[in-house]
Amino acid sequence: MEITIVEARFLKDADLIGKQDPYVTFKYGRGEISTTVADGAGKHAVFKESFTLSNIELQVKNAAALVLVAMEKDVGSSELLGTAKPIPWE
Repeated sequence: MEITIVEARFLKDADLIGKQDPYVTFKYGRGEISTTVADGAGKHAVFKESFTLSNIELQVKNAAALVLVAMEKDVGSSELLGTAKPIPWE
C-alpha cells in the first residue's frame, strides 16, 4: 500500500504567536507513521511525502480503517488540529 500526503488546509492557525507547525499522522491497527513537520506553514501546509507500507493489510483490516490526524508541533508537546474521516478498508 502506498500513501501520499500532498497538503493540508486548516480553518485557523492554532498558534497565538507565529505560525503553526503542522504534521499529519496516519494510524492503522497498532501502527502509526507521521510526515515531517511543516515548520511555520500556518493554515496551508505542503508535504508531498509518500509512504510505502508493507505487510499492513491485516492490521488495516482488523482496525477496519486508516485514520489521518493533523497535529501541531509545539516545544515538548503536540496539539490536535483535526481528524479526517477514516478511510475504510475494502
